[in-house]
Amino acid sequence: MKDAQIKNLKEEELEAKLVELRKELIKNNAQMGAKTGTKGVGNIRKIKKTIARIKTMLNEKATIARLEKLKLKKIPEESKKHE
Repeated sequence: MKDAQIKNLKEEELEAKLVELRKELIKNNAQMGAKTGTKGVGNIRKIKKTIARIKTMLNEKATIARLEKLKLKKIPEESKKHE
């Protein structure tokens, strides 16, 4: 998945995709260990990078939500100081 595709997904969709990719990674690692894997190490690397991208995007969205929540809490306090 590309970054643009990941950014357009909602948090629930990202979580679902993360679970799906982790399962696929486990399956591919088992195949490589048993020497029956046909997709190779390159596919494992792509899956790991996509997992990292999704986790980063989830973290960014959580951080933005926390900052917005703090910003909403601080607005009434600032307006009281000016009065």
